[in-house]
Amino acid sequence: MDSALLALLQIRPILAVADGRTEVLARVRTQRWALEKLLATLRGDVERHGLERVAVHHLADGLAGKALAEEIAKIRGRDVPAYLLGPVSGLLVPPGTVGAVYQARDAMRELQRGSVVEGA
Repeated sequence: MDSALLALLQIRPILAVADGRTEVLARVRTQRWALEKLLATLRGDVERHGLERVAVHHLADGLAGKALAEEIAKIRGRDVPAYLLGPVSGLLVPPGTVGAVYQARDAMRELQRGSVVEGA
């Protein structure tokens, strides 16, 4: 789907890296639903594969980054760092982007794919 149309419809992709490629796990209609889907995916991955390390990245939205880090800390059981993405990232994603990067303890063979999730 074209990025301008995604922005107009307020659809946010949830991305994952698998085998060196970036793939879309799901597309959701609001940031709240995107964060809920991200947290649900993380919880499921941690339950099945364990968690080696995790960090939150944000682009010009430190409050959202901190809030996501606090939610992930509840899953992890200890603090999670939040980092500002560099200026090159701003060429690829808009300000306000927030996400988590994590490494499972055990090898993950599958991705939990979804589709558009309607938000309220």
